[in-house]
Amino acid sequence: MASLTALYQALPISSEHIRVGSQSGCGGIAAARIDLAAAQTYEFVDATPPPRENDMYEDQELVDFCVTNVREGIEEEFYALFGKLPTVRVVLHKVLPHAVDSNEMINRHAGRTVVRLALRNVGLDDVPSPTSSHKVIRPRPTGSSSGTT
Repeated sequence: MASLTALYQALPISSEHIRVGSQSGCGGIAAARIDLAAAQTYEFVDATPPPRENDMYEDQELVDFCVTNVREGIEEEFYALFGKLPTVRVVLHKVLPHAVDSNEMINRHAGRTVVRLALRNVGLDDVPSPTSSHKVIRPRPTGSSSGTT
């Protein structure tokens, strides 16, 4: 089991934006990005942006579905790593609502994966590697239209 002391010493932690699964690959696709900070008790904050307007494939119900299942994956991973929910504030910034490829299992998997990667990236070596492939989504550069800064 991972060390809660090591977790608390590493706070605050920001994860990279990750994506798991593959679009139209039958298993689904999901994404997540989180921040972890010290708190008096376990807290979960949904800071995901609202659905894009005029997008017939994205609505608040789908965003909420993704958030709920990513949250469950995050909490499952904390229980698996620490035996309980740590006293941290989890802020979820990103999910991937997709009318065809969003499902409960892949969103839970995204929650578990984003926790593992975030903790491993700050040096918690006793956290296992993610159990399946994932992709880190780098922010797009800002600046000129050529994509350079």
